[in-house]
Amino acid sequence: MVGKGMNRKIMDYVENVAAFIQFFIENEEKLPCLEKDFDGTKAGKQHLFNYSDVPAYDVSHLVLDCYKALGKPKTKLVHFPYALAYFDGLCFDLLAFILHKKFVINSIRVRKFCNANLFARTPTSCQFVCRRRASFRQ
Repeated sequence: MVGKGMNRKIMDYVENVAAFIQFFIENEEKLPCLEKDFDGTKAGKQHLFNYSDVPAYDVSHLVLDCYKALGKPKTKLVHFPYALAYFDGLCFDLLAFILHKKFVINSIRVRKFCNANLFARTPTSCQFVCRRRASFRQ
């Protein structure tokens, strides 16, 4: 684990995403939230959405739940300091540049892992309601 593990990540329930897409396909003409669209292409109207389920999980609990789901009980995680992990990522970046190879670990992945990926949730007038609450334990 890099850092303290308190950064929060969103996990979407796949059936909710599919229901969200189906809802908007079936109700495109009836929804007031889609009146402010743009049609900058020959394909016609386009809409852009950020979809996210709640709740957001902090990474340390998410990793512990993964261990539990895989049947590998673990109560504590090894935490590497962010500065050390980022420095290692920069070393791999330099090595990749010198050897003209791609490595799985790099500084960008370390930064992305340690950042939270939350979206501001503001209510819309689109009237979409999730079928199920997302839960990692399911």
